[in-house]
Amino acid sequence: MARLHEDLLNTPPLHDIARAPGILYGHATPVMATEAIRNKYFGDTQYAANYKGRPSGDGNSRIFIWRDFPLHVPFSIHMETLKRFIFETFAPPRINPHSLQAVQVEQGDVVVDAGACEGFYTMDCLDKGAESIIISEASIEMRECLSRTFKDKGEIYPALGGYTGKVIIHQRGAGSSVHGELNDVGADSVDKMITLDSLRLTKVDLIKMDIEGSEFSALLGARNTIREHKPKLLIMTYHKYMDAFLIYSLLTSINPDCKFLLWGRQSLPGNKTNPQFCPKMLVAW
Repeated sequence: MARLHEDLLNTPPLHDIARAPGILYGHATPVMATEAIRNKYFGDTQYAANYKGRPSGDGNSRIFIWRDFPLHVPFSIHMETLKRFIFETFAPPRINPHSLQAVQVEQGDVVVDAGACEGFYTMDCLDKGAESIIISEASIEMRECLSRTFKDKGEIYPALGGYTGKVIIHQRGAGSSVHGELNDVGADSVDKMITLDSLRLTKVDLIKMDIEGSEFSALLGARNTIREHKPKLLIMTYHKYMDAFLIYSLLTSINPDCKFLLWGRQSLPGNKTNPQFCPKMLVAW
């Protein structure tokens, strides 16, 4: 890791990273997933007809029907939030990185879905013929729903990180993040965290990570898996300003032959008159 930190001394501004020779081969879409675009998308497509939900009967969740597939979701997740998640997973490639051809799920693939949330991406992978899904989710509440939705369809694990042990889980609406060590205050819950390497998987074809800023740490805990299996990667990088460069540097140290693509851009909280932007997702294959 010493070399990685030395490289950071010469890091170009992150909003220029796509133009830096030898850094990344990428682009940013000018189309943002605004509420108006999402509403137009739902109004213009067949998906609106399948948008419905009903109580599950267990008192803790409701069943959301999507493409005739029942997903259990907590009552705490608003239905408009699920509509946004559907858009992010199923919209066309111009406004949806999950649809990029380079990282499509193929028949017989083994997929790791880190940050599975409500399970739309997991469901889509199974729909496309994935052999099995390794499902990881930090939220205990969401994980219980995933276990009902994907019973006998995938293996469900707690949060992925850079080491195995107990951590603080911070719950923010539909997203959960690893907040820190056990001696931190203000804990929402205490749960186990594992590394992907600890699972000793015999096959991995694709890894998708959207884990609220813990992506770099989780990739550190997946180095052996990535080195051995060379999976396709869909990694969210918009949670922290330096993540795109850190993750790029780590992945090139693991597999120098990796190809990269930046997708989208995201503004970070701060000065509204001079906002900072970072890539929304790093795609590698």
